Amino acid sequence: MIAAEKMLLDADSSYEIAAAIHRAKVVANRTPPPNEVLPVDGKLHVSLIGTPLPFGTEAAVFGESSIDIPEFRAEYKKNTSA
Repeated sequence: MIAAEKMLLDADSSYEIAAAIHRAKVVANRTPPPNEVLPVDGKLHVSLIGTPLPFGTEAAVFGESSIDIPEFRAEYKKNTSA
């Protein structure tokens, strides 16, 4: 932060540097949500034991940003309706 403050800025790079400083401050002050799964060594570690989620409850568990791939949904409906 000190090095960025002492730099001489021109008009072209001042916005990019200010944005980088702002992002650094936001990340430094961020507190993760209590149920957030964080990566360890760049990998997400999940447990595959237990019961599967009932169909249609993905948004309740993972939030509105859950991945919904139409091809997989169609294949799932085809296999479960038989």
